[in-house]
Amino acid sequence: MWLGDTIDQMRCLLVILGLVALARAQGPAGWASLISARADANELRLAGLRTRIDAIADKLSGVGSGVSTDSLAARVRRLTGNGCRDKEFQCGGDAPQCVSNLAVCDNTPDCRNGADEGAVCNVPITQGSSWVGVAYWSSCNSVGTSNVRVIINRVSRSSFFSAFTQMDVTVIHEQNGQYVMENTTGWYGYGARRVFVQPTGGRHIGLSCDFDGVNMRRCEGRLVSDSGATCADIVMARR
Repeated sequence: MWLGDTIDQMRCLLVILGLVALARAQGPAGWASLISARADANELRLAGLRTRIDAIADKLSGVGSGVSTDSLAARVRRLTGNGCRDKEFQCGGDAPQCVSNLAVCDNTPDCRNGADEGAVCNVPITQGSSWVGVAYWSSCNSVGTSNVRVIINRVSRSSFFSAFTQMDVTVIHEQNGQYVMENTTGWYGYGARRVFVQPTGGRHIGLSCDFDGVNMRRCEGRLVSDSGATCADIVMARR
């Protein structure tokens, strides 16, 4: 045993003996006060623990309210797949079914449960709306980040090709204090819940952005070159 350990133990023993002697000198009231002091100390510790537990519960509650279970489920489906092939729409329900994206929102139900003519036909891209995001560049002769704004100037939908909504847009890129504004066209595909903006004439950069079907004010996607190669990752949100 180390000498320091022995000295510390002796100090603790002397403190305990002193408290006992003091309590004896004061009689029953002394013992009661000693017990009361210990109880007060324990109560303070418990109060501190309750405060910490309440704080943790509040944080967990905030996390739960900030991210809906539907949004989380949509992200999981995006990662694991929904059982359909590319360019197919998942009808969902108790008996999942896949139909062509071109059959979605064509005024003719193809899903047994009618899902291809339901809520999926509510287009999030509306005339006059503005969408902003931060692009994280990894290619296409650009690095770092840039701010991107897409303004929807006009939308139209053909009765003969109703699976898509066409649009005229203005794209504004801002990087290092420099602004580049260009006009181009694009479309929104109902089956894929995807908006695609054609590469602009100057920078030759387009946008492909997917909605999760739950939060239709936000999409995740990428900036692409004329060849379709990924230039940057981006998340767009409606303003």
